[in-house]
Amino acid sequence: MAITLVVVSFYAGWWFGEIIKWGCSWQAWTALYTYFSTQPLPTPLAWYAHQLPHLLLQFSALMTLCIETIIPFLIFFPRRLRFVAAFFILFLQSLILLTGNYNFFNLQTMLLCLVLFDDAAIQTLIPRKLICYMKQPVSLKPHSKKGVAFVTLFVIFTVFLSVVQFQMRFIGKVPTVMAVIDV
Repeated sequence: MAITLVVVSFYAGWWFGEIIKWGCSWQAWTALYTYFSTQPLPTPLAWYAHQLPHLLLQFSALMTLCIETIIPFLIFFPRRLRFVAAFFILFLQSLILLTGNYNFFNLQTMLLCLVLFDDAAIQTLIPRKLICYMKQPVSLKPHSKKGVAFVTLFVIFTVFLSVVQFQMRFIGKVPTVMAVIDV
């Protein structure tokens, strides 16, 4: 139940932000006229979406409003309606992912929507060979010394670079260790 509240709150927060930002254009279903060209980091597909006929963009704005405002409440209904809500949300997030770069927001929302499907529904989507493979017992092998050495060196190198980047960004000077390496 807590996860479903998180999904609904994601959409409620997004929706209130969009209403405040775009206001009248959402009410007139014209928000997508400029959305594709003014969003943060539009993808190449956004240009093509921007060229769609205005009637189709108005219909898309209407569907976006329906999916963002009405469909999330279906999450609290029985199984089939919950699946419908999940499919609509996943569909919309996929389209947004194709036309704009919102970093991890789309992927995070999609991951939260997977919780709306029960085990029986997910098992119908996963290939049987994969299910059989997942049910096999796992035999743990001892770690090789080369693997442990590689992972240890990788972690040390990553922490070192993180400390250097932190010091350069927030303190403003190159660490003395890097100054010695640069010479």
